[in-house]
Amino acid sequence: CDASLGESAGCTKQVLRLSMVYTAGAVSIPLSGVVWGPLLDSKGAKTVRLMGLAFFFCACILFAFADSKAFDVYIPAAAILSVGGMGFFFSHFV
Repeated sequence: CDASLGESAGCTKQVLRLSMVYTAGAVSIPLSGVVWGPLLDSKGAKTVRLMGLAFFFCACILFAFADSKAFDVYIPAAAILSVGGMGFFFSHFV
C-alpha cells in the first residue's frame, strides 16, 4: 500500500488494480475457447498446442519484464496468459 495516500486509499487502489488483472485473465479463458475450438478442428491438436504455448511463453516474458511504473503490462499479460493456457488445455482433449 502507498503510505503517502493514506492507508485505506492506497490499499483500495492496489486491490482494484489486482482485481482488474484477475478479471482480464478470467474473462479471457472462456472467450478464447470460442476461437480455439474451431481452430482445433481445422488445424489439429499439435498446431493449437504449439500456438497456445507460444501465447503462454509471450505472456510469461511480459510478466517477467513488467513494472507497475515504467512498463505496466499486467492486464494484457494476464489476458494473453489465459488465452495461451486455454489453447494448451483444449489441445489435450482430441
